[in-house]
Amino acid sequence: MATVRPSSDSDAISLRDAIQIFKNEPGATSNAYEWYRKNAQKSGSVSIGSKKVAANKLGTTWYVSRGDLEAAIENDHKNMAEMKQRTLDYKHQILHGNDAERISTEFGGYRRRGSFHFVWSNYDIARKHSNGSWVCSVCFRPADVSHNPDECSQTTDWKECDRDCAVSTPSCEHCDQVKALANDS
Repeated sequence: MATVRPSSDSDAISLRDAIQIFKNEPGATSNAYEWYRKNAQKSGSVSIGSKKVAANKLGTTWYVSRGDLEAAIENDHKNMAEMKQRTLDYKHQILHGNDAERISTEFGGYRRRGSFHFVWSNYDIARKHSNGSWVCSVCFRPADVSHNPDECSQTTDWKECDRDCAVSTPSCEHCDQVKALANDS
């Protein structure tokens, strides 16, 4: 995240007001004001969306630049629009990214591996229903998977590793796709 420096003191807005403005934006995810205040105190900046915005304290009040706030909100709108487009593209069976690249969507995301991709739902993960599944990237049908008995150290310690680490070979009978996976990512 790039830190945005205040452009001038004349366009300063209190951090409390800035966070309230950001919270009122459609789709914006934010934390409690106290979280922002502690981050301002710790690092001299706050994260608004995916941008770090410089914060300055005058007396007992923290301030940010109104211009920097607007730039951060605009950037957040752009990021949400891109995520929405990736989600729509996935519904139309269009994949983005390179092999092993993690792609975020409104429902969760996916990671491509050759002719397959591992897709997950944040909703299902949060409810411990599923960590995700392998899907054929050609026909978008669920892949058949072969498993190795060995799991990664994180999974054997009863922690989630965000992937199906014991899978060795996803395959698709429908379109004859087979991919041997190296368990290194």
